[in-house]
Amino acid sequence: MKKIIITISGLILIVALILAAPLFFKPRLLSALKSQVNKNLNAKFEFEDFSISLFLNFPQTTLVLSDVSVTGNDTFSADTLFKAASVRASMNLWSVFQKSGRTIEEIYFEKPELFFLVRNSGQSNWEVTKPRNSVQKNQIQTENKNESYQLAIKKVKIENGIMNYLDEAENFRFGLKGINLILNGNLFGSKAELTIDGKAEEMLLKYDSVQYLSKVQVETKTLLHADFDKMNFRISDNELQINRLPLEVTGDFTIPGDSMFINLQFQSQSSDFKNFLALLPGSFSGYPKDIKTEGNAAVSGKISGLWLDEDYPSFLIQAKIDHGVIGYENISEKVEKISGLVEISKQQGGMDLLQIKVIDANAEIKNNPVHLNLLLSSLLSDPVFNGELKGNVILSDLKKVFRLDSLNMSGKINAELSFNGKYSDMEKGNYEKVSASGNAGLNDIVYAAPDYKYPVTIKQARLLFLPASAELQKFDARIGESDFSISGKVMNYLGYFFKKGTLKGNFILESEVVNFDQLLRLKSKTKTVTNTESEKSDNNPVESANKQLEVLAFDIPADLDFAFKAEIRNALYDNLKINNINGFVSLKDGKLNIDGISAKMLQGNFSMKGSYQNNIQNKPDFDASVNSEGFDIPATFASFSSLKKIVPVARQSEGKISTTFNIKGNLSSNLKIIASSVDANAAVSTFGIKVKDSPVFMQLKGILKPEILKVVEVDDFKASCNVVKGNIELKPFNTKISGQPVAIAGTLNTEELLKLRLDFQVDRNAFGPEVENLLSIIPGNKDIK
Repeated sequence: MKKIIITISGLILIVALILAAPLFFKPRLLSALKSQVNKNLNAKFEFEDFSISLFLNFPQTTLVLSDVSVTGNDTFSADTLFKAASVRASMNLWSVFQKSGRTIEEIYFEKPELFFLVRNSGQSNWEVTKPRNSVQKNQIQTENKNESYQLAIKKVKIENGIMNYLDEAENFRFGLKGINLILNGNLFGSKAELTIDGKAEEMLLKYDSVQYLSKVQVETKTLLHADFDKMNFRISDNELQINRLPLEVTGDFTIPGDSMFINLQFQSQSSDFKNFLALLPGSFSGYPKDIKTEGNAAVSGKISGLWLDEDYPSFLIQAKIDHGVIGYENISEKVEKISGLVEISKQQGGMDLLQIKVIDANAEIKNNPVHLNLLLSSLLSDPVFNGELKGNVILSDLKKVFRLDSLNMSGKINAELSFNGKYSDMEKGNYEKVSASGNAGLNDIVYAAPDYKYPVTIKQARLLFLPASAELQKFDARIGESDFSISGKVMNYLGYFFKKGTLKGNFILESEVVNFDQLLRLKSKTKTVTNTESEKSDNNPVESANKQLEVLAFDIPADLDFAFKAEIRNALYDNLKINNINGFVSLKDGKLNIDGISAKMLQGNFSMKGSYQNNIQNKPDFDASVNSEGFDIPATFASFSSLKKIVPVARQSEGKISTTFNIKGNLSSNLKIIASSVDANAAVSTFGIKVKDSPVFMQLKGILKPEILKVVEVDDFKASCNVVKGNIELKPFNTKISGQPVAIAGTLNTEELLKLRLDFQVDRNAFGPEVENLLSIIPGNKDIK
């Protein structure tokens, strides 16, 4: 019995010690971890929580760090180099107590994010290790002689990681998203074999504002031979798949210090043209599944040389197609005779040595060929371009080939262009050194899509290309009820193509009819907003918890500098008929400017100057100076619904009104004025106002004679008002109503509440019977005038 009690007591003691071990060792390991990291990093290393477990992978000790981050110092203090939801390391329990030969069985990273950044100055955020002095170097060398290795790692696992690289000076971005990777092998000793099995859901490559790769899937299985003494890594067995294109990569790379020597080759494992289509971004991966292809295609390349700072190795990437055909089953029309070579190359040195070539690219649809040659070089410093494009495209055939059943397309596009020169010559105006010629034409184009409410038709268009400009000789189009005839010139079109300049143009626009109500809603967007959001946007109450708002606000591209001279004979805006519109409209620096627009409307004349510019809140800024002369009051009342609520007496009125006002403020996303944002001042004058049979004035029939109230005449007057945050203040003015002098003043607030005060001086002979009876009891009433 005594032995049983001793045995049970011993077991309990052992279990208690195992349970308590993390508590004993945690301070020691935590101190050692922070000390070691801080001793070697010139950065800020942080984590939210820390735990040690003996049971998670017993007999291994598992260390878990939560919410880990490494943030730079000085200029990179706002940039996070590394962060992860958690980092877990499993180590043999007895290895913890060894002075040397410690082995980490596995390191696991959950949702890690790496962000490598190179500033315009050339500084990089990953240079976080502290420089070692000579004493430290000698100490490390002595320790290395005494021990074959300090720390061994057998396995690294990454789950749902992200990696981004940004070079600000080169305007180069590379990224991987959705990284899942397992690395097995001995990351210690002098030599090792490492197996890498991983996948990235999305790969992107952006260079000089051009998106070369987007949403491309990458998957690899690689056997890597590592020589840690020489820091040489050789690929002996590899399977690389980009989307559905299988590639084989061979070669090696060496990292002796801050530099890297690369010698890699790759080529596609199959010559099937369909595999070449796999290079399409992942967002299109479902599109070509049932496409039938013929022909051969091959992708190959090599990277060779030194990578040190901004000295990059040479590379050559080639994609060649022969006798390619793309089409669908049971459809006779196909894209045929597809051939050509795409070559991207660079010599050892800076990225400005990059060249892009498209050599003898050809395709044909139903005996309508397209041919392209293109050379681009010196893209960073002074782009050099040389190319030619010839071809004809019948849109109805193109629609059949690609089964664009939801689109209605027809018409013909033809082009014959050639160009050769340098961007700097165009920038300096040396157009004699630039060769550019050719023309492009459109005939009987019809385009209708489900998200377009009205078809777009182009009867005829012709564009003539010259070195200095492209001349739009003719452009006749129709959208819904609107017709357009445009001619003019476009300057700096080649600079705009290279993303190095502003596209400039001067145009003359003529139209018989423009329906702005249709054009603004040609492709409208809607969004659901709450009561609060709606009230903030237009200060109007809403009837339900949510409502749909049309998003009509639009941005003016900042790299456009266009000027239009417009002549529109008839227009419709918000159901208001406008005639004989003439004037100038320009687009510049992201702003639309209206200069000297004149028109006839509401049986009077209208002129306007102003501007429009959207903002990040999608509540465009506007300002305007508006003059209206001789607007007919009944027509104005019928055209503006707000007047029906604010001044219902205008329904029975006749006469003319003229205004001059300056106004600025904001528009809501559906282009309605936000009343609370408006500041303005205005002057108003009237001519020949009469109010007939008004229910408002007839309420005074007991006070004034009915014959005076039947037709109330208002003497011509001039008045002025100010608008501050949407509230209108009418300055006091004097006039006569039915021959009786009156002083008028008032306000109209953003809730459309009108407060109007009219102080009359009424002649005795104008009073009605009720007032006369009241006056008759006053002694001496006969003397009251």
